[in-house]
Amino acid sequence: MSQIHPAAKFELEDAALYYADISIELSEKFLIDFEQTLSFIEAMPLVWPVYISDLRKLNFKIFPYSIVHSFSKSDNEVVIMAIQHQSRKPFYWKDRI
Repeated sequence: MSQIHPAAKFELEDAALYYADISIELSEKFLIDFEQTLSFIEAMPLVWPVYISDLRKLNFKIFPYSIVHSFSKSDNEVVIMAIQHQSRKPFYWKDRI
């Protein structure tokens, strides 16, 4: 189970739209890559290295994005804080913590 920060949801949608402008198939591949990355995180939420504070990061397999997330043990859920492009401003999302 996972919860997504509203700004992270916007980042995901924005990236999918960017790739859709290039081709629908590319956008679909991007979303599949996101879903697969999220599945890895949900299966093993505490395995990924700590990135900053209590947040962890896992890179997409194909696209240059990462899911920045935490895990709420009490709620037993992954909390997605950012869908971060790997070549853009790092830590732009820090005000979300």
